[in-house]
Amino acid sequence: MSTYAGPATVVLEDGTELRVNAQLRSVEVSGMSQWRGAVGSGDGEALYHTLRARSPRLRLPNGREGTFVPAQSGALGGRVLSLDGYGPAPF
Repeated sequence: MSTYAGPATVVLEDGTELRVNAQLRSVEVSGMSQWRGAVGSGDGEALYHTLRARSPRLRLPNGREGTFVPAQSGALGGRVLSLDGYGPAPF
């Protein structure tokens, strides 16, 4: 299992970028590697648009990206999203 905690950028299909703080971890389930975690932003409205985005990506400062499925967590008044990544973890 590996983890990442720090700054990241959510990138939407139209090129919109939103700076977030991420808490991520990779896990192995039935022999397959998966990654998941949460992202938070002070701009809850902008983060809300990520829920309707198709194939949003998370870019880390190292330039690596991963595609994820967002889920509303309700934490901090909607300023936090849970996410399940697919494909290789970007960390």
